[in-house]
Amino acid sequence: MTYGRAGSSPVQGTENLKTRNGIVCVFFSFYPMVHTMFSSSLCARSDEHFHAVHGYWNMRTVLILLASAWTLTSCQAQSPSTAMENQLPVQKSEEAWLQELGPERYRILRQKGTEYPGTGEYDKHFEAGTYRCAGCGTALFSSDGKFDAHCGWPSFDQEISEGIVAEKRDFSHGMIRTEILCSQCGGHLGHVFDDGPTETGLRYCVNSLSLTFEQENPESSSTQAEPEKNE
Repeated sequence: MTYGRAGSSPVQGTENLKTRNGIVCVFFSFYPMVHTMFSSSLCARSDEHFHAVHGYWNMRTVLILLASAWTLTSCQAQSPSTAMENQLPVQKSEEAWLQELGPERYRILRQKGTEYPGTGEYDKHFEAGTYRCAGCGTALFSSDGKFDAHCGWPSFDQEISEGIVAEKRDFSHGMIRTEILCSQCGGHLGHVFDDGPTETGLRYCVNSLSLTFEQENPESSSTQAEPEKNE
């Protein structure tokens, strides 16, 4: 779970998290190279076979440089760039999001937090209707695609319309996952996995606090059904 540090606001916690992640990424990218250069230099001075060690050091340095470049690219891919954020149709300041959503919903949607499994309002919820983004109200999932994955979070096998749920590679917490976000406001929804039990093969695992629910109008359903009975 992602929380802001005690004594700081959620907005400050977000900025501190971004700064800390950047420092960690740079450290782990360049530490192996510096360590190898230092260790190899000592070996080269003490080893009689200097040329053999020097050749090995050159090859190993190239491999480590490639690994470092990959790590930096991965770290940069953890959060959307400013250009991507500026292209979102719904944009607000972090202070405005916090005021509108409240601390807990802000933690999930804007700070990429996670609910405890089995605690969400919509985990065992199966009424007919539409699930919308709690940040901007965009329709994201239909009750027709909802199923019980027994994982502790609301699960869907498809988005309500193609492209309405954005996807992004997530390298946080030592894992490689696919994060899902609202394509209109960038709010964090959860993650999507390819272990779904239906024909789509997908499982959109979503936080309840990322969603609101709009119940299907029972009157419209009965009105549509009546002509069929009369026929």
